[in-house]
Amino acid sequence: MTATMSAEERAEKLIDVTGRLADLLDQESELVRKMEVGGITVLQADKEAVAKVYQRLIGEVTEIPHVFDGLAESKRTRLKESAERLDRATMVNARSLKSAMDANTRLMETIAQAVREQQAANNGYSASGAVDQNAQPGLSTHVSLNQVL
Repeated sequence: MTATMSAEERAEKLIDVTGRLADLLDQESELVRKMEVGGITVLQADKEAVAKVYQRLIGEVTEIPHVFDGLAESKRTRLKESAERLDRATMVNARSLKSAMDANTRLMETIAQAVREQQAANNGYSASGAVDQNAQPGLSTHVSLNQVL
């Protein structure tokens, strides 16, 4: 935004970008809910680009004293509503992502436990420590987990 931009133009630009960012967060939350990982990946570039624009606009607005002096009350209301919508979308998105990560962690823990149990059952020894005649020699379980924090 330039110094010559009016309060109305600044407000409208901020409302537009805030709405676009909230829309993207809502879309991402829905994709997380549906477990559509491919769609989430596609949204990332757009979300990052819009978030950078939003951060820049907020930074510029906070650097200019009284930037919204003389702004019509209806426009102030729209600014406030867009900020509240973005706050809600951010909270829902954070909860969605945390829930998905928690579910993924529980799944990985369940798989790891099943592998440990399978390996213990196939170790060639009975519960008393004697060689288990029913064990299947050479039977092993291989698992690879790629954990991303």
